[in-house]
This record gives sequence, C-alpha cells and structure tokens, in this order.
Amino acid sequence: MLLRSIKNHPHALIEFQTIKAGQRNTGTPDHGFFTRHVPEGKFLVNKETVGYGNDEDCTLNVFPDENAVRLSRPVFIFRDPRATFVSWMENNLISAKKDPQLFIKAYRHVFALLMNARNVCENSSAITYESLCQDPEPHLRKLCNRWGIDFHPHMLNWKDNFIDTTPLDEEGVDEGHYRVVSEEKGIRSPKEKAVLDASLAEEIENALRPLYKEITSICLQQ
Repeated sequence: MLLRSIKNHPHALIEFQTIKAGQRNTGTPDHGFFTRHVPEGKFLVNKETVGYGNDEDCTLNVFPDENAVRLSRPVFIFRDPRATFVSWMENNLISAKKDPQLFIKAYRHVFALLMNARNVCENSSAITYESLCQDPEPHLRKLCNRWGIDFHPHMLNWKDNFIDTTPLDEEGVDEGHYRVVSEEKGIRSPKEKAVLDASLAEEIENALRPLYKEITSICLQQ
C-alpha cells in the first residue's frame, strides 16, 4: 500500500526489489539503484522486502555503505510480528513446516538496518503498518517532507492500474500476492488474519515483541 501511494505521486519513478533480484540472480545484491540517474523533477523509489525462503534473502545486504543510506533517506515499514508471519504463511512464503526461524531472522535484520540507518542519517524514518492504515495522510505528508517533495492528493486516492504499470515480479503477480492491494483505491485497514497456533504465536511474541515495542516508540518520537 505504501508503494502504491508513492507510485501515484506524479513525479515518482518506481523500482521493485532490484537489490534482492541481484542477490537471487547472481549471488550478489544489485546496488545500482543508489547510483541510478534520475531525470530532473523526478524522484526514484525502490521497494525492497527482506525475506523469505533462505538465509541470504533474510539477511539481505540492502545498503552497500553509509553514503547509500544518506542518499536514499530510507523509510522502514514494520507490521505486528504475528500478523506479518501470518501474511508469509497465507502467501506461501515459508515452508510447510511453518518454522519461524528465518522469519525471526529477517525481522531482526530489518530492525538492525533501521537502527544503523538512524545512526547514519537523521532523515531515516520508520512507519508501522497499523498506524499507516489508521491515519495515512499525516504519515505520507511527513514522508514527503523528509524526502523534500510536495505531497500530492493522488497518494491518498489512487488512479493507477497497479498490476500493469508497476515493475512487480512476475512470479508474485502470478501467485496473486498483489491482488488485494491492486483492487483498492486507497490505503485501508487490514482484514482479519488467521489465528496462529498458540505455541508458534508464543515463540514469535517472545522473540520479536520487544523489538516491535521499540519500533512503535521510535515512530512516536519522529
């Protein structure tokens, strides 16, 4: 949803998981995004997702160096850990055994990337999925301010054909990963998710709840 909101800004150029694509295709993250030429009057955004099915995806080297953090002024979006894991399950992004260890590793890795980025660049920011759904406009306006661009109302009221005009991965399109957001016309509150097995939920809570509390605290301070 955040990607689609940004894409509806008339000056936005969008890339999708090009860093991870390099990792998967060649064994080395593709950091070309950070040196890409951007036409005058435009801004370039790359949406990356850390995860899913192997250790390399879950510990993705997103930033080649500290200067890349400063140049990109990254925004990190987090979701409640249990809801995020359920989303992985529902999109068949984990093994049939539903072992949460790679998921926990990925979540911790993104948290570490956030903390490092905050130390490097004061314009690094974080948003929680839940707060974005609850009240999107203030978050989008704040993000535009940090990136030095004007807010545009189309960020709230989507006008694009998301599937056909966004460089999404074809496998994800075929498997329907983007169907729900493609059917919407603006950011909305998430639907109810499946309930996790009690022991699995407890494992994820014990591992990640303290991190999520710190993340929400960081978001409130921004």
